[in-house]
Amino acid sequence: MPVGNSDRGVGLWAGQVMFGLDNSNQYIDWWHEAIPGSGEGFDHEGTLTSVIINPSLTVGLSNYWNITINKTLGRRTMTWIGDTTTIHH
Repeated sequence: MPVGNSDRGVGLWAGQVMFGLDNSNQYIDWWHEAIPGSGEGFDHEGTLTSVIINPSLTVGLSNYWNITINKTLGRRTMTWIGDTTTIHH
């Protein structure tokens, strides 16, 4: 695996290929009081979950030039805890 020098950065040599994968997960347990003037007299609560994956592929075009292709993929889900409906969740 190429590393490079700390004073010159990290790079690939011509023809080398490097695959990378970044991952981020977030879980939020949320709650707020009833919104004044909304006509809803109950508290709101639920969860918000996010999973983000960012795969990348870097190819050494020469000993001085690299090209990187990456894509961000994600999924967010929100749950509503309660037996009533609301206008904004």
